[in-house]
Amino acid sequence: MKIMWLCNTPLPEMYRSVGMKYGNENWLVGISDELRRQEGIEFYYVFPQMRTQYTMRATINNISFWGYYNYSKHGSPYITDKRNEENLEKIIRQINPDIVHIFGTEMHHTIECINAVSDSQSIVVSIQGLVSECAKHYLDGISLKDALAVKIGRCGWDSSLRKKYQFYRRGLNEKEALRKVKYVIGRTEWDKACVKRINPSCKYYYCSETLRSIFYEGQWNIHNVERHSVFVSQGSYEIKGLHTLLYALPDIRKRFPDTKVYVAGNDTFLKETAYGKYIRKIIKREKLDKAVKFVGFLNEKDMYRMLHKAHVMVMPSNCENSPNSVGEAMLVGLPVVASNVGGVSSIAHNGRDAVLFKSCDYTGLARSVCAVFGNNKLAVMMSDNGKITAEKLYSRKNNMTQLLEIYQDICKRSQKKKYSL
Repeated sequence: MKIMWLCNTPLPEMYRSVGMKYGNENWLVGISDELRRQEGIEFYYVFPQMRTQYTMRATINNISFWGYYNYSKHGSPYITDKRNEENLEKIIRQINPDIVHIFGTEMHHTIECINAVSDSQSIVVSIQGLVSECAKHYLDGISLKDALAVKIGRCGWDSSLRKKYQFYRRGLNEKEALRKVKYVIGRTEWDKACVKRINPSCKYYYCSETLRSIFYEGQWNIHNVERHSVFVSQGSYEIKGLHTLLYALPDIRKRFPDTKVYVAGNDTFLKETAYGKYIRKIIKREKLDKAVKFVGFLNEKDMYRMLHKAHVMVMPSNCENSPNSVGEAMLVGLPVVASNVGGVSSIAHNGRDAVLFKSCDYTGLARSVCAVFGNNKLAVMMSDNGKITAEKLYSRKNNMTQLLEIYQDICKRSQKKKYSL
């Protein structure tokens, strides 16, 4: 069976082989590692790149990488380009895949690939986040004044309202793509409901994520943590809700004055974006400069160490599907406090393996974090239950079996040869 993936960026080994800077698609690593080990599979990994106008090709660790030139780089990330469709059409003709598996719905290359495939029955699209839904909640918890504030930087002007529009515009692409396909892979009751509302006639398949291998090892231990420390996996743009946590932090510090917040991910946003300007304003106004530390991008080993070091993981997002950051925390046993949005309740169950609070309710967030800080029994119970839940949800064996069954069913439906894997 020939499987072709279309993804936004290559895997780490492709980055390293050509000297490209590694991106942030960590969630692709786990499932691709499993797929490349399967007998009877030819695995092709296609991605847009801006390094050369030639198609980059390399075969590394049983994956054939094809990086085609992205002509949309000087335009908008949501405007399609006929030349990209032509590039993809050539690649698809050469590979002649049985399955074209597209990851993500909102980028221009999703529609370009759908248009380039002659047999629509061979296409399946995986839901990541649903930006058409995220756009609705993008500015939750942010005042109109702050949403309109402009920041002038090296990339031109920026505002939170402008970012919301970009999500809205990507959402139009997403809806168009979902209406064009017959098969969709999702992982929560929420994304299923959203997809069915857009395209009631599509076939929806369930398949959970497979996380990076390191997070399946070890167990968080409350006796080895930095007491009253909070870990946030990212907070560089509005939808991630870092502002909600910062508004909650003064109330948390009233009970636990030594509370520290560690924020991973892109930290250049603090100086380059309007949202970064807004975050700095909150930190200054609430005198939080010594309580909040931005630690930058973390590789998987540093992320693993941080999850074992923290007392609690907080995900304050305005909208999410099933964030892998929460899954990784649960898998190592770190107690999780998360906003009850989107598909979060499909992976974390309130009061059993996590504490869920209402989105933008910083009083509820503060109360939830304090409950974990002040009750070791509660923290250990959440740790144990969360790990059990995550081990079932993110089972590498089960998820690979499900994915292969989906591929087989699509091949059968598209009247291709049925393979025995």
